[in-house]
Amino acid sequence: MERSTIAGNRSNDFLMCLLAGFSTRMGNPKQHVRIGQKTFLERIIEKGRILNSNFCGFIFVGRENDEISKKSVIAEKWNWLENSHPEDGPLSSIRIGLSTIRTGNGFWLWPVDFPLVETATLEVLIKSSIEHKDDIVIPSYDNRRGHPARFPAWTRKFLFEAPLEEGARWVLKKFPEKILHVNTNDRWVVENLNTPEALKNAEIKLNFEVDFKG
Repeated sequence: MERSTIAGNRSNDFLMCLLAGFSTRMGNPKQHVRIGQKTFLERIIEKGRILNSNFCGFIFVGRENDEISKKSVIAEKWNWLENSHPEDGPLSSIRIGLSTIRTGNGFWLWPVDFPLVETATLEVLIKSSIEHKDDIVIPSYDNRRGHPARFPAWTRKFLFEAPLEEGARWVLKKFPEKILHVNTNDRWVVENLNTPEALKNAEIKLNFEVDFKG
């Protein structure tokens, strides 16, 4: 199995994956949608295995009755939590995840609809977070903010103060001077695969890349 190139540099952070949304625009739960031969969730779990040594733990916040996702996460001996009120939005899931994390730990926020972020990109982001422990670390592609984003421990208080409808962006707006943008050539940090059209476009881009490299 592929291993992280930064093994030994364990951070004090958890990785939190959000998959409790309604997936209204996609039409099916995004975690179970396939791109290529793997589902979104399978791709994230695969990268999590590679980077396992760099995190304190993994938290997946999903919906009730999503037994497929629950089984997959528990099989990795990772934490599965359920959001009984997903209509309250992503911030409600973040708070559920934070309730299981010690106050001194930061966390990475990885929405399930960004499954194609490259492992090398994640490693660069982790290195940046280790070097800038008090900063909010966000990948940037073509001057656009992407995911996953890292929130240090001090942001916890403000994530519980933020209005549900504004989500984690409220914290970014409140502390712009604490944001570290990490430029990357990985377009997938900004490719939100939340519609059938976005999925189709991603498949076209992937096929082009395979043909070009060949």
